[in-house]
Amino acid sequence: MHIELPEDVAEKETDAVVQKRSEMRIPYPNLEAVRKAASMICEAKNPLRMVFSGANRKGITEELWNLATKTDIYLVHTHMGKGVVPEDCIYSLVATGIHSIDYINYGIDGSDLVITVGYNIAEYPPYLWNGKLDKRIINIDFVESVPDRYFNPTVKIIGDVTSSIRELAASIQEKREFPFFEKTRYFIEKKINASPPIKYPPLPQSVVQSVKKVLGREDIITLNNGIYKLWFSRLYKTYAPNTILLDNALAAMGGGLSAGITAKLLHPKRRVLAICGDGGFMINCQELETATRYGLP
Repeated sequence: MHIELPEDVAEKETDAVVQKRSEMRIPYPNLEAVRKAASMICEAKNPLRMVFSGANRKGITEELWNLATKTDIYLVHTHMGKGVVPEDCIYSLVATGIHSIDYINYGIDGSDLVITVGYNIAEYPPYLWNGKLDKRIINIDFVESVPDRYFNPTVKIIGDVTSSIRELAASIQEKREFPFFEKTRYFIEKKINASPPIKYPPLPQSVVQSVKKVLGREDIITLNNGIYKLWFSRLYKTYAPNTILLDNALAAMGGGLSAGITAKLLHPKRRVLAICGDGGFMINCQELETATRYGLP
């Protein structure tokens, strides 16, 4: 959150007490809501977790992983949630959000309960995955969700997401198998890992595979907007939070190069690659001067 004050107000003196971050209380989830959510998960035939941008934090990664290993519940990332759980995790159905008719959506269509984590309605509208209004929803987030006809959670677990997921995992004792999602994962992996034909100019799939070969699990890519962004979102496997930076909400062009410069300043020991189309690059190409001035490779 950013609060900006008019200059004449900002320059005035105040005797107000500023609360330090260490003194702030993190809201703990309502345990009754957690118990109700756990009951719904145990009753569902094919529960599925959907991880959004609001969950893109390291503390949440660990708890989501623990929940997966304890319950075997599969999960889908959105583009901006990629890497929250490593996409080579056996419970990952990789990333969705391209459109409503995609092979990854086959897994979502087969679920009867969706657990949304860090939900953002602008990132992946609910009418794309709940158009028939046939799914029960559990929403886990720091704040209340934006109301929508297609997104009306039965249970809302509002509070610190890390604590919420930890409590939810502790409340579920049963571990089950989900053959439908196991079959779906096998199908998706086969599609994503298929070798594209060698052509010139190279196909988008070939470009993604080339980038994957030279970058490590902690290295960072930043993307401008365009069709190539969708190819990377689909095919570029991501293994850590905030290692693929893109905008799939307002989706403004021109941020790829600037985001890459910022990522390299914050993580000088990691390799960073800004992937831009010609139009998006030209919007902020003058920032090459900034990169040169700071000596950023």
